[in-house]
Amino acid sequence: MRRVACSLWCALFALGCAEGSDGIDPDGGFGGDGGAAPSGASSGSATSSASTSGSSASSSATASSSSGGTCNYDSPNTCQAATIRAEISGDAGTPMQVQHGNTSEWLAIRVVETQYDPIEGDEEPFSYKVTLQSPAGMDFDVFVQLGPNDGGAVCNAATAQGMGSGGIETISGSWSDNISFGDDQDDHRWLSIEVRYVSGTACGADAEWTLTVTRV
Repeated sequence: MRRVACSLWCALFALGCAEGSDGIDPDGGFGGDGGAAPSGASSGSATSSASTSGSSASSSATASSSSGGTCNYDSPNTCQAATIRAEISGDAGTPMQVQHGNTSEWLAIRVVETQYDPIEGDEEPFSYKVTLQSPAGMDFDVFVQLGPNDGGAVCNAATAQGMGSGGIETISGSWSDNISFGDDQDDHRWLSIEVRYVSGTACGADAEWTLTVTRV
């Protein structure tokens, strides 16, 4: 009887131990997942590399060539730095100044006073005539700005444009001689002349224009 009771007690004790195992912290074994790498951690590096590569490719494709078989007709100077040519008389004789070129260009010519007789009062008025002849197949225009009496060349005065046909354009003008007793004023004036390319494809000597400045 005692042996049966003991066996029964032992059986009940073993059963209680087995059920007590369910009371162990159920979270104890879940920490292993913390070592796993976050998904997509390496994708940012790949995107950055692709972006840098694309930027490098686009920056190396910006070269262009200016070489070719055409001529350059741009002016070698400006109005302020115009090429000064020999002066001509504006009130006596038949002076002439001739210039050649094959591009646009700025020139400056002084029209001077060569007669002065306030007592007689027979002073001749000043005058000038600018003629531009373009070669066949080329078209250049001519413009003139007239400076003030006894002043310098200007680049902001009223501009006269040459008129004509057949490749020849002319501009002319005149002004009075200031006459008064004892007046030693020089009535010279400067001509600021621009030859401007318009059209045509000839080069070198085939594109050469001729500019003539005379007294009317």
